[in-house]
Amino acid sequence: MDKEKINVTEDISEEELKRVEELLSSSRRKRMKMNSKESSSEKKDKEEKKDNQSFVDKMMKNPVIPISALLLIAVLALGIFYFAPKLSKKEKIDTLGITYEQLQTNYKSTQLYSELFSSFDCDLPEQTLTDPSEDSKHKEELNFFAMPIKNTFTSLNVGVQGSELKSNGELVALRFVFEDTTNEEDSSDVFLSVLMYYRMVFNAIFPDLQDEEITTILTQTANSTNFNIKGDIAYRFSKQTISGKNYYVMDFAPATQYADQNAEK
Repeated sequence: MDKEKINVTEDISEEELKRVEELLSSSRRKRMKMNSKESSSEKKDKEEKKDNQSFVDKMMKNPVIPISALLLIAVLALGIFYFAPKLSKKEKIDTLGITYEQLQTNYKSTQLYSELFSSFDCDLPEQTLTDPSEDSKHKEELNFFAMPIKNTFTSLNVGVQGSELKSNGELVALRFVFEDTTNEEDSSDVFLSVLMYYRMVFNAIFPDLQDEEITTILTQTANSTNFNIKGDIAYRFSKQTISGKNYYVMDFAPATQYADQNAEK
């Protein structure tokens, strides 16, 4: 699995992020208006949509093809054993301190979800467990899972995978992937959309943080190949090539696993 740096500077302005939020919000308002007036002005709405497409509207024109979801599952399966903790079999396995169900609740409780993403059908899916490899050191203690995240705000592949303790369901590690389109004309807008989505994900892991704090954290650590530490959790925002495709990746793991790296206090 090759690692690449995210092409982003630390001074991404709040204005740029607000622009993405406005575009997404505009798309949401437009679709709500279309639904309410569909019976009397469907043709007019379609023409208006064509003339005022945001980058989200353009992507929504191309719904996710079922085979893409299958390919994403394959990609997730390839990386699933990344989540086996770096411990000997007899050592205690630390966790993120929350279950997947609690993560789902936190995700839907974020301000970005309630004010923006709730209208794009992007709830975290129910868990789909995957089989561990035969040589996995922790297959007796851990469950592994991998799922695509269905949504209507992008036609690009988005997914979540991780591992949890069988004993109490607490997450041992967690990974989100968001397909990259570096070579396409709308790549800058796609990245800002990724950043907006990962702000929501980060807030679900760290509910006490404000949006401005999260933006600073993500932009300042985007080019790091190492994990950064905040409290009891290690995180990394990176760009990786998996099975020949580029993805923006957000990883979370217990801080104890990466205490030897440079830590962000």
